[in-house]
Amino acid sequence: MPGKKPTVLIVDDNASQLEILSNMLGGLDIKIKTANDGKQALDVVQDQEFFAVITDINMPAMNGYDLALELQGIPHCKGLPIIFITFNP
Repeated sequence: MPGKKPTVLIVDDNASQLEILSNMLGGLDIKIKTANDGKQALDVVQDQEFFAVITDINMPAMNGYDLALELQGIPHCKGLPIIFITFNP
């Protein structure tokens, strides 16, 4: 899509990790959206198409793997690249 910046969704239940990832990607020519958990991510993707999703694996209520399965059930998210991450202190 010429002229339109791709949007990446970052999903993590830890606010500082969301900030770290957002800052790391901030220098790229993309838009960044964030969600605090898998359920919120599902709400966010209903209204918008994304270039990719970066999700934490270990989250309460809905982990990254379950989120990926749910995303594949949404027609405009089929084939969406999903990158799984985890932070270890």
